[in-house]
Amino acid sequence: MTSAETDPTRRGRQRRRLAAVLVALAAILGAAGLAVLRESRKPVIISLDPAVGEPGGVVRVVGRNFGVERGDGRLEIAGIAPTGSSYLSWSDGVIVARLPLIVDSGLVRVVNDRGRSNARFFMNRDRLPERPGAATGAGTSPRIESLSTAAAPVGGLVTIRGSNFGATRGASQVLFAWSSPVASSGDANAVVEVSEAEGGYESWSDGEIRVRVPDGASSGGLVVRGDSGSSEPLYFQVADMPGVKTYGDKRTYALSYFVQVSRVKSTGPNDLWLWIPRPVETAAQRQVRIVSRTREREDAGPPGVDLIRLRDLQPGRVETAYQAWSLQVHTVEVEVRPERIREIPAPIPELVTRWTGPDRLVDPDDTRVKALVRRLGLAERNPYRLAKAAWDLCLAEWKPAVGARAEGEDPLNLLDSGTGDPHDFAIAMTALLRALGVPALPVSGYLVSSGRTWRHYWVEFWIHGLGWIPLDPFLGAGGAVPGFAVPFSDRSRYFCGLDNRHVAFSRGAPSYAPMAPDGRVAVRERIHSLQDRYEEASGAIEEWTSFWSEVEVTGIY
Repeated sequence: MTSAETDPTRRGRQRRRLAAVLVALAAILGAAGLAVLRESRKPVIISLDPAVGEPGGVVRVVGRNFGVERGDGRLEIAGIAPTGSSYLSWSDGVIVARLPLIVDSGLVRVVNDRGRSNARFFMNRDRLPERPGAATGAGTSPRIESLSTAAAPVGGLVTIRGSNFGATRGASQVLFAWSSPVASSGDANAVVEVSEAEGGYESWSDGEIRVRVPDGASSGGLVVRGDSGSSEPLYFQVADMPGVKTYGDKRTYALSYFVQVSRVKSTGPNDLWLWIPRPVETAAQRQVRIVSRTREREDAGPPGVDLIRLRDLQPGRVETAYQAWSLQVHTVEVEVRPERIREIPAPIPELVTRWTGPDRLVDPDDTRVKALVRRLGLAERNPYRLAKAAWDLCLAEWKPAVGARAEGEDPLNLLDSGTGDPHDFAIAMTALLRALGVPALPVSGYLVSSGRTWRHYWVEFWIHGLGWIPLDPFLGAGGAVPGFAVPFSDRSRYFCGLDNRHVAFSRGAPSYAPMAPDGRVAVRERIHSLQDRYEEASGAIEEWTSFWSEVEVTGIY
């Protein structure tokens, strides 16, 4: 019998197989080595000088592996390459080029036959956000010297150190680049502000600011803007995002409405205060501008409303406060990667504690809500998966009603009856999410289409690192708003997405302090803002009648 060790034919086959394996291994190692070599030869940018410049100016790029000659190499500045005649010099370690006459703020890269370099941020000085009429003296403008971290997620804490920030914040702002394709299109408004309403400003002094990275922020220039001007931007990277949020399909609306006061009974001096809601500014709803008004608002009025004071109303007279706005609304679509969501690090942001507890509108401790949570029986802490479980329950068990409920009816009756209007759906979903430990808030406003408006309510929930995520449980559950053509034919898109027909007038449960100790407050429910007061009378006024019109669409662009 012939063994494997003594069979010449078999030994030959083994040697050939071994030779083939060695050749394949050599090829793999060679390819890997070539890839490593190719990667090591890619261009690398070390610095830009200047990082803030003007169109037509000269920029000096320092690094390595640019190539001794330009050849087919090029600079890319905010996606645009200078013309060939713009390159003043090119060497392996330094490129000097003249900036295009039309150049936006954006990322700078060197591209050659070895690949694309890392990116550095360039800011067009003309695009620096400035407060109208502000002084810009170099000695008094805010100056950023350092950041506690060069990268953080949305909701992360960043300490900004420098000078001339001001002893108190006042009207000063910290601005981040906006996460949208138009943010590099030369739009000087392509920034998002740290949110005061969400506790985004943790502390402020002349030399140090502690802020939370706002919803909608992206990597780019960070700026401190004050009464004396704006700082030069410092590049900041938004990192560790557990998904992608996209803002697109912009629509510009012109809206107006009015409040009319009549049938006044008074016997002397009096005041009637009106808290008139205005569209909110968010990462998806932007550039809210007052176009015209018939009454000037009080300078000391709270954010989110125009506070109007009607003085000494007289019997027989009709008073009208009219306002018109323009604003831009973007479609929002969010792709969440739940496996990348991380625990919120300490200290816990204020918005998390605020929007997981009870408030004037939402009671997550209601026994019906707690029973629903127990029935779900989720051993889960991931906010996306918890929100998806709440959404699935909504679609399975809640039925949209036709027409609005009566004022004063408990929205959580939806959990008993199984049917409700958009307001019921929004409040009940918010309560369920908070009971599950997910920060959430109701949003009120209008659906807008074809020159018409419909009062509506929806929800946002928070994922640390990604920001506020929209959902419309009423439309998602198949709800119909008579006369409104739902833009998303696939209703599942209303989970982690929203069309550009939703115009928001309030988020959460806005509360405002009284204006007079003897003030008599008129409360309104289920209109386009969820605020706690609309009117307050003081002095010698006995009766009045007020009419709040619906919002009217005067233009869609």
